[in-house]
Amino acid sequence: MMYARMPLAVRDFGVIQLALSNGSKRIWKINTTDLVFEPEEGSPIRAANEGEVIYDLYRNAGRNEVIKLQEAYEKALFGNQKIRSSNGYEERRLSAMAFGPKGIKAAAAASAIAFVSGEIESGDSTDGAVFFPNQGRELTAGRLVAVVNGHVFEFNLR
Repeated sequence: MMYARMPLAVRDFGVIQLALSNGSKRIWKINTTDLVFEPEEGSPIRAANEGEVIYDLYRNAGRNEVIKLQEAYEKALFGNQKIRSSNGYEERRLSAMAFGPKGIKAAAAASAIAFVSGEIESGDSTDGAVFFPNQGRELTAGRLVAVVNGHVFEFNLR
């Protein structure tokens, strides 16, 4: 599991990029709502379900917000050449480019960018943006806690 705090906020969300690679022989299940950001000051923030984020952006996001998120995510992703996702952002981005009208484009961009809850089979990897409801502010220093298949992963974010 790798992460990067992204220096942006989109609508009401702070964003963390998450990449997972399954090197074990078992299937791992991950839900975005199993991730919690614990800021150094303030209450813990549970990640939003990707479907809720996509719906919010479909209904409310402007073109500039979607572009800002997509550009920041691409910069973070393609700046790290060690990530070789077999089921992640690049495949979803290519599929999302087929959509047309504004609301659908916003939802398509969000669905291409968002980390999608699900199962990761042995040898697979995936990546995406995880959205934390943070009143439109970037995430500050703190701790990211992920509970995956009963295993707890903790990361300090600076």
